[in-house]
Amino acid sequence: MNKRKNIIITLLVILLITSWTITYLSLNGTINLKLDSNKESKEDKKEEKDPSTDIESKPDESKFIRNEELNLEDTTCKNRNINAKINNGNIVISYDTKEITINTKNAKYLYKTNYQVCTNVNLFYITEDGKLFLITGLNDLIISDDVKNNENLEITDIDSLRFKDVDFIKLSSKTDNIKEFLGDYKTPDSEVDDYGYIYSEIVVLDEDNKERNITYHKDIFR
Repeated sequence: MNKRKNIIITLLVILLITSWTITYLSLNGTINLKLDSNKESKEDKKEEKDPSTDIESKPDESKFIRNEELNLEDTTCKNRNINAKINNGNIVISYDTKEITINTKNAKYLYKTNYQVCTNVNLFYITEDGKLFLITGLNDLIISDDVKNNENLEITDIDSLRFKDVDFIKLSSKTDNIKEFLGDYKTPDSEVDDYGYIYSEIVVLDEDNKERNITYHKDIFR
């Protein structure tokens, strides 16, 4: 009987010592309770499911330039009312009562730049299939006596000796897959050579939402 009583007392002492040890270590931060461990595990899983780092950032659409109609000379010294607009994929140029159509067939957006002050305007356009083109000399083309009212011109007409001051340019294969105009590239002084020459560039957005600088003229003197 005494032996059994001694065993019970010994077990009780061991339980008390074990309980006291666990409580002491917990209070001093030496071990973590299972409840806290489970809580941290759930928080870790929640962070792993957060897909924010994998989402592709969307471009700022407020920067997009989507002109379908514009005045070609409102920023030149001549300030003539020469307009360009897209109609059924073609570019229509008008001046006073005269109007001509350039059959591009799939033009989507227009953008213009000035070569130099008081000179002709460069007219860029993006096609529905993402190609970028440049037409120069349209200002002189519309007022020329060689072009009749309501005349329809093919690109081959422009890109020939028929109009020596008008050029139609495909800006190399690097300009494929373009979807938006973003504006002019402002060349910093650090990019101007010793003679003051720079490249003229516009900024566009491609189908991968990457900005590209497209050179359209060289040797402009600053």
